[in-house]
Amino acid sequence: MGPRSGPTRFTFRVHPDLKNEGSEFFRKQCGNYNPQTNPDGFISGAQLRDNVRQHEGGTTGVSHYLNYKNAQDENENNVGVGIEAVLQPGGTDEMFQKAVESVFDARTALIDAANRGMEGEPCEGLAERDGSTAACVFNGHINFKIKDFGFAPCNGN
Repeated sequence: MGPRSGPTRFTFRVHPDLKNEGSEFFRKQCGNYNPQTNPDGFISGAQLRDNVRQHEGGTTGVSHYLNYKNAQDENENNVGVGIEAVLQPGGTDEMFQKAVESVFDARTALIDAANRGMEGEPCEGLAERDGSTAACVFNGHINFKIKDFGFAPCNGN
């Protein structure tokens, strides 16, 4: 195994149909949910896209990114802090490389575990919930396309 370089990073992807306001999936998210008058209604495409972005990479409320950041900010998980501790004179280059790799692997595993929600899935993993606050507010059901039936009509429920 060769030496590693570069900072840890947080990445995520949003499905192309959710990013494309012209896609059928995006357009079929009716935005007709109202907890008092239409509790079975659907979330809007824009709200769903925003919820997914917040759930994955938001900087406020609850998100996988905040799990990652909080884990990286703890000294016992921080890769840089750990590697600095093995920068000592003595030993062979091979011993040094193995020590650095061991620290790197252990600490990135801890950060990855937090990133993946091992401490709890933000908003129970539901994209219908807005995670911009800890309240995880429900914004309507997702209108999924059902094989042989299509999408539910927006004027229903």
